[in-house]
Amino acid sequence: MVQLSFKKTPARLAINEFFSSVNTPVDVEQIVQHLRSQKLETNKVTVYRILDFLFKNRIINRVEFGEGKNTVTLKEARNIYGMQMARATFEGTRSLLNNNRP
Repeated sequence: MVQLSFKKTPARLAINEFFSSVNTPVDVEQIVQHLRSQKLETNKVTVYRILDFLFKNRIINRVEFGEGKNTVTLKEARNIYGMQMARATFEGTRSLLNNNRP
C-alpha cells in the first residue's frame, strides 16, 4: 500500500487499498462501486477530489483513451499509452495488408 501523509478518512484508505489491489486502469465508476461494496456511501465529487489529490502528488497517473472517459492507474502502469499506440499501429498496418500479419 502506498504510504500517504494526509487525513486518513475511510474513503481515502479504501481507495488507496483498491489501487493496491488492481493491476489494470480503473475509472471512477469502478471506484464508486468498490466503495459501495465496502459499505461506504461516498459521492463522485469526493472520489474526484481524492483522485485529484493522488494525481497532484504523483501517486497515480491519469490516462485518457479518447472516448471522453478518464481512467487512472498506479504510477507503475505508465506504459499503457505506448502499448495502445503499438496496438493501433499493428491493427492499422494489418488492415492495409488485407488482414495479413505485418
